[in-house]
Amino acid sequence: MTSKETIETCRDGHHCFNGSKCVQNPYQEGAYFCDCEEVVFEARYEGLYCEHKAEVYCIAEGASKHSFCTNGGTCREYVGPDEAHVDCDCPSQFEGSYCQFVKGTKPKNWPYNTKDASSTSLKKNSSGATVAVMVILFSLIVIMVAYRYKRYYGVETIDERIERELEMTCDEKPLRGNGLKEGIEQSMRESSESSKETNQIV
Repeated sequence: MTSKETIETCRDGHHCFNGSKCVQNPYQEGAYFCDCEEVVFEARYEGLYCEHKAEVYCIAEGASKHSFCTNGGTCREYVGPDEAHVDCDCPSQFEGSYCQFVKGTKPKNWPYNTKDASSTSLKKNSSGATVAVMVILFSLIVIMVAYRYKRYYGVETIDERIERELEMTCDEKPLRGNGLKEGIEQSMRESSESSKETNQIV
């Protein structure tokens, strides 16, 4: 039951029930709407006049009552205290985020349309950010595991393999340090022996 003490009449003649307050419509000059969050009772209300009382709350835990359904609507999803309200599944004769409007009576310039849309958008953006963080963490884990695997098993990279092969002669003798000197001396001996054989033939 709504008492006269809890009804506020706006300058344009619009009425706000259950202790809700008149607020000027930012999208329509001279028009007012009711801010249902200012309701003085413990229960929550929604609608053009904040006349529809919450029948079911869609809160998973905590004392917050920002997510609820009216007029026989059912919760699409249960949310936490800091999560945005998700629309209700409404009976065929009602519509709106909370099923607060009789079908076909939802105003096009209703300020809560923008509010509800921004809440839904905020929730989607939050979910997207969570996915991005998870992808980054997964990538870092893969990189760390690959690095540890390489160090433990001594897996050779392409650059390391090329460098190793460049350091080897055709007969697979090392070309650095003493190995380089021995390789040059052997090549000179082979060249000298080849010259002697040629002179003997001539």
